[in-house]
Amino acid sequence: MSLVKLTTHSRRALRLRALAPRIAFCSVAAILSLAGLRAIASGPVELPAAPRPVAGLDIGAGAFAEGFTRVYLSSDPDRTMSRERELSGYLSRSLEPDGGLRAERPVEVSWTAVVGQTRSGPKSTVTVAAQTGEGLAYLAVPVRRDPRGFLTVPSYPALVGPPATNHQDEAPEEEDVEDRALRAVAARAVANYLAGDGRDLAADLSRAAVVSLPAQRLRVRSTEEVTWVERGQRVAVLVAARDETGNEWTLRYELGVVRSGRWFVRSVAVDPASRGGV
Repeated sequence: MSLVKLTTHSRRALRLRALAPRIAFCSVAAILSLAGLRAIASGPVELPAAPRPVAGLDIGAGAFAEGFTRVYLSSDPDRTMSRERELSGYLSRSLEPDGGLRAERPVEVSWTAVVGQTRSGPKSTVTVAAQTGEGLAYLAVPVRRDPRGFLTVPSYPALVGPPATNHQDEAPEEEDVEDRALRAVAARAVANYLAGDGRDLAADLSRAAVVSLPAQRLRVRSTEEVTWVERGQRVAVLVAARDETGNEWTLRYELGVVRSGRWFVRSVAVDPASRGGV
């Protein structure tokens, strides 16, 4: 015969046990409500802003604008038809075939250069400097890419002023390099670089350095200054030099430097392997 154990509980205890899940749920809800009120009182949480992509220059649009500028400003009343044929390769067909410029006398363009560019979606405004027989002109050329990437000048250009300049601005003062060994390496590297002496220059270059020697050879007559551009990483070398025809040059080179046992040069003025960037 098996025994059954009987236990007794008060009615109040049974009621509390039955209400326990509801009490727990209400407690959690209250805590979450308080947390929500706290968040409202303190304001929205500031999330870090997502990085905004910055579009680089449209090199193709710049070259297109330069080509257009050379044809547009090269006016000649005797070759109106050939000029319009050349312009047709640039202009939208909604524009006048002469691009809005009617020539009264011949004008030749000796050189052009892109000096500025702004972009807004598929449209760029390219500012081109052009040296003509009548002086230096600046032309703001609108260039648009269609959905296929094809280029056109969709509207008439504008004659504008030159880029803003500040002739009162001065270069920041730089501290002299006191390290004699570094001064010697920097001066020697610039002298060998200008002389086109790649073998001697290589002795002062770091393993990762990429240097392209200039075509014109100069002899450094004196090293005027060796200063810090970025302490421990970059120095500036100011030299007086002379070329083969006797012209006197004052030149300044910024050298990336690194110390590995002794000082080495990482770069001379520019990176010839650079692909450009934003």
